[in-house]
Amino acid sequence: MTPLRIIGLDPSLRVKGFAACELIYNEHEALETINFYRFARFYNFIDFCQARIHDENLYWAVENSNLQNATFAHYKGNAAQLKKISRNVGANQGISQAVVDMLVYYFTHDRVLEVSPAQKGVKWNTRNAAHVAAQYGIKLPQTSQDERDALKIGLIGYTNYLITKRNSK
Repeated sequence: MTPLRIIGLDPSLRVKGFAACELIYNEHEALETINFYRFARFYNFIDFCQARIHDENLYWAVENSNLQNATFAHYKGNAAQLKKISRNVGANQGISQAVVDMLVYYFTHDRVLEVSPAQKGVKWNTRNAAHVAAQYGIKLPQTSQDERDALKIGLIGYTNYLITKRNSK
């Protein structure tokens, strides 16, 4: 039996800011392995997807910042900082929506979960992420914030997968 895999994604246009976390579950749906991936360029992510296109036990969870219509109107910094933040937010909203659209095209809507930044909640630090992984008996390597975000999104995706599976019975 092919193991269930959930890939959590934290899309970004920053060089090496686009992270994925692959969660591999055994036939009893117990988490066995956590793998992290970083993509320097968007075409690296496309190659990653195309290599997995025939995996029918693969589900995706994507942080889609386009679901949050943030304008940062209450930001207290100077105008130059606000412009930079606005550009970064706009770029991340665009790439995250493009990723969702591409995954739905390749893998169907039933296998792609969009997660808003509000649904993701607070960011995990290294200690939080290590504690969660330890609950599954897994020791995490050193991780970046992008990788921890992808891990959290992947775990949200797994929870959603279980709820959807139970509701379909």
